[in-house]
Amino acid sequence: MRTGTYYLNNNGSRWVSYPKERVLVFHGTEGYCKVRTIEYYESFGNFASAHLRYKGKMVSALLEDCNGRRVFFVDYTDKY
Repeated sequence: MRTGTYYLNNNGSRWVSYPKERVLVFHGTEGYCKVRTIEYYESFGNFASAHLRYKGKMVSALLEDCNGRRVFFVDYTDKY
């Protein structure tokens, strides 16, 4: 079984961490709330954005911490 961090490109802006992390994906307007696996991370300034598949497309967003649980908000208008 793989463990550790593996880079997807030469400049280190995309990487995969094993074991893969599972996060809660939330899209309030459609009533969607499920646990999904993160495909890869990408550097975004001093932060890291997560990329995962949602309805057949790759979606990226910054992960939020809600009561100790990592949450991926698909649409940020649902959050506020």
